[in-house]
This record gives sequence, C-alpha cells and structure tokens, in this order.
Amino acid sequence: ESAGGEANVIVMGDHGQDLHHTTVRLNNWLAETGQLTFADGNTSAFDWTRTRACIMGNGLYLNVAGRDPKGIVDPSDSSGLLEELCHGLCRITDPRTGERVVLIAAPREHFAYLGGHGQGAGDIVFCLQSGYQGRNDRGPMFEITRPWQEFTSGHDHFWPLDPRVQTRMFAAGPYFRSTSQPMRLRPIVDVAPTIAAVLGIDVPPDIDGVAIAEVLVEPTAARDLQQASL
Repeated sequence: ESAGGEANVIVMGDHGQDLHHTTVRLNNWLAETGQLTFADGNTSAFDWTRTRACIMGNGLYLNVAGRDPKGIVDPSDSSGLLEELCHGLCRITDPRTGERVVLIAAPREHFAYLGGHGQGAGDIVFCLQSGYQGRNDRGPMFEITRPWQEFTSGHDHFWPLDPRVQTRMFAAGPYFRSTSQPMRLRPIVDVAPTIAAVLGIDVPPDIDGVAIAEVLVEPTAARDLQQASL
C-alpha cells in the first residue's frame, strides 16, 4: 500500500537458520591425515609448500601445481585425491556421540543445481549435519557452543534443501499473479531472473537460474503492462 498500486514488490530473506550446537574445525582433520601443514605459531596460516588441501567455509580446495600459485598436487593425481577426501570427510564422526559430522561431500560439479559449482567454490563442496558449524581458525577439532555466550544459530554449512534453512519469497503487484497457493520449492538462483522479467530486461546468457513463471502474469500481459507504464 505504501508503494502504490502500480508497484511490484518482492520481499524475501536469503536463508533460514538452524541450531548450532557444535563447532568443528575440519582443517585439523586434514592436518592429522598429512594433507595440510599449518605455518609456525598458533595461527590459521598454512605452509603451502607442504599443504595439498585446505578447507575454507564449506569448500575443500586442492593446492594444484600449475593452477595455484604454490601448488604441489600433480594434476594427474587430482581426481584420485578428490575421491579419497570425499570419502574421508563422510567418515568423520563426533567422538562424543559417534554421529557423522558431514552429511554430503562431492566435487563441486555435483552442486550445479544449487549454484555451488562456480570457480570460487571448492574443488569439493560439502554440507555438515544439522547442528554442526565449521570454522577455519585454530582450536580444538570439536567445541561445544556455549548458550548465552555464543551465537547458537547458523546456516552456511548446512544442506540447503533442509527445510530449516529455506527461506520464503512474497511478491505482489500488477506483474504477479494473485494466488494463495504456495509454489513448489525453487533454487534461490531463480530470483534474479524473476526480477529481470519484471523489469523487462534480459538476463546475462551465462546466468544459472530461470524466471519463476508460475508467479508471473502471462508474458503478453506483462508486455502490455510495461508498455502502459512507458
């Protein structure tokens, strides 16, 4: 109402939240298996001359010769090492409970539908089980979150299709269909093409998502509305 009857409004969040009960530092696991060497001192820096792989966020990155500035992994060994590390990640368990920590781990190409396959993603993308949050700093491998002293909610290492970390999109205006029926689950990469369709502009040819047609009016009606607004 504040924007006016001719305005198109989209309201949404970028993610939901889930319980964070335990911090896990997976670079400690890589160090224990000989794939990573920390630099001298109690820092989070790596000795790249002796580090074959490291974890940042929810991506595992190989230090590949010829690709990375100080790479030491022979490119011909990359596929075998990726498979070994995927299996290794999925075998990590919490010593307190025996629970698996990593829900899923796979080469980044497997996460294309979720938008996790870009060059900035790790060679391996992984998601943690609900309640576990990864950190890259130095410290114990497992550390219980302290209620009332630490933030006990998170989202960035969890499985994105978990309902607890999904978000909602609300849209209203002359370019949107009036319906109370919830639409099916869509990847968040579809939001930008939907906004582009409302604005009447072309999306870049290499964009991952597609417009959410079921929330839009018919294309001919959208064109008529655009022409009328001009």
